[in-house]
Amino acid sequence: MIKPLMITTLCAGLAACSPAVEFDQTAPPQNAPEIRGPMPYLTTTPANAALECVRAKRSKGQDLRIGVGEVTDGTGARTFTDGSSTLLSQRPDMMVAVALKKSGVRVMNRNATKVAEWELAQSMEQRLGEGRDEIIEGDSFSYRPVVAGSLIGTTHFITGALTEVNWNVNSTDERANIVGAFKESKEYSISVAIDLMVTNTKTTEIELARSYTKQIVGKEVSRGLFRFFEVDSNGVLGPLELFDYSSGEQRNEPLHRAVRWLVDVATYDITSTLTHTEKACASALAPKVVAPAKPVTIADAATTTAAVARPMVSKRD
Repeated sequence: MIKPLMITTLCAGLAACSPAVEFDQTAPPQNAPEIRGPMPYLTTTPANAALECVRAKRSKGQDLRIGVGEVTDGTGARTFTDGSSTLLSQRPDMMVAVALKKSGVRVMNRNATKVAEWELAQSMEQRLGEGRDEIIEGDSFSYRPVVAGSLIGTTHFITGALTEVNWNVNSTDERANIVGAFKESKEYSISVAIDLMVTNTKTTEIELARSYTKQIVGKEVSRGLFRFFEVDSNGVLGPLELFDYSSGEQRNEPLHRAVRWLVDVATYDITSTLTHTEKACASALAPKVVAPAKPVTIADAATTTAAVARPMVSKRD
């Protein structure tokens, strides 16, 4: 029993005498280099101008207080690959709340209330304070007093769901091949829809119920140049491949950004209707028309690919 006690005492002494590890805060850590993309920015959609118009044109004296209730993904749509994740956003209610604030109307939080409810309960027990005495009507309180009517009610609330995902609404596939120069283009569209209802809080009457749809577009383009030359001693062309070049690109409209655009348009329609600003702001809703880019022709593909093609020698069977 003596030896284990001595060993335990020795280990404890060494641990007590060992210096604490100090980190050098000035020297950068020897981590692998990080790739940094573009600077973060505030998210906007083409409907932002219309929402800002409602903010500017609405009557500031109108008593309009809106709460956001359940706005969910009711489609059940899954991703194409393995179906392990959902296709659409699971919190469209947050998108609605953000769009409402852009329109300038008063928004009451009716979804994430746990913190407010906890603090209210602690205030009722006189355990929650402000770090200083509160003076209310000449009386001093060391805790946060609960004042009757301090929570603001709503005049309306919004509920709804993402209700539609329509696959392959429209698709095209074009391919051209002229003397080894080729171009292939594909375009496809899907559509999503959201149904929203505006309910009068006091009477529970549904004052507005509408469905909104947005098409989402994807494009794929591939182009290239193929040349096959093989000349034997007799001047006969053979199947030797000397040039093989191809390139492609895929451009898909961002799915969740498209859903946000859809929600912004729906929120604009709701707020402009409730504030009677639809006529004044209708022109701000339509996005500016951008001239389409010059299409790439077969001649362009042949010129471009021939300039960058590298010789390849590979025997064909």
